[in-house]
Amino acid sequence: MVDKRNAELAKEFGRLLRLRRIEMDLTLEGLSELVKISPDHLGKLERGGSTPSLDTMMKLKVGMNISIDRLLNDVYKVYNPFEGDIK
Repeated sequence: MVDKRNAELAKEFGRLLRLRRIEMDLTLEGLSELVKISPDHLGKLERGGSTPSLDTMMKLKVGMNISIDRLLNDVYKVYNPFEGDIK
């Protein structure tokens, strides 16, 4: 159950990360240059194939000029860990 939940959270985080990148009118490569994360790793994050480390979250925060709160609150809107499943 926990692994499934983490996989769902990773997919939702990745979906929202991709939307934010597109809102910023950036390619994967463009965002990669801003946040100093390889395009391959960013792609994996966007597809939900990986969860971000704290270091990665900080790089996203600074490079995308977005608060970590916003990144996580957007995920929280569709997933409340105290209620269980993603909405």
